[in-house]
Amino acid sequence: MDDQRIRALHVIPSLSLKHGGPSYAVRAMARSLAIADVDVTIATTDDDGDNARLKVLIGEPVREDAATLYYFPRNILPYKISLGLARWLNANLERFDIVHIHALFSFSSRAAASAASPVPGRDRLPGCSYLARWPTGRRSPRSPPRAAPSCWRAPPSRRCARPTAPPAPR
Repeated sequence: MDDQRIRALHVIPSLSLKHGGPSYAVRAMARSLAIADVDVTIATTDDDGDNARLKVLIGEPVREDAATLYYFPRNILPYKISLGLARWLNANLERFDIVHIHALFSFSSRAAASAASPVPGRDRLPGCSYLARWPTGRRSPRSPPRAAPSCWRAPPSRRCARPTAPPAPR
């Protein structure tokens, strides 16, 4: 791998096509980033919806399309908890320049954000840059009631500012 290339990690709870949009979107993002000469890795679970599992190699790099994928066993439903994924993130996150976290309200998202955060008093990098994709589309009827971005629950004085268009050139 060329050290000048940006190394991007996508973390998503599942790449099962049964889950719809996010599974397709992360693959499309990986293809676009690869065209821009970004080294793309995706870390996910072997979840294939309900009690099913994808038939994939576990814990080893798998080259698919434009990215290197790492699949880890899903240990607990319904939040696709994967202890192997959390361990891998803690051990490998420093290899990446940026982490893109998908499916904000899931175990994998919390594990990725935690691994990317600095740890005071430990011999660890000061943290990796990461971004989290807000949920899109309709929330699942099974979503927990608290599953809304914090700015949506904040008092009116603390709500997120709406993005504004830049001023027109004069």
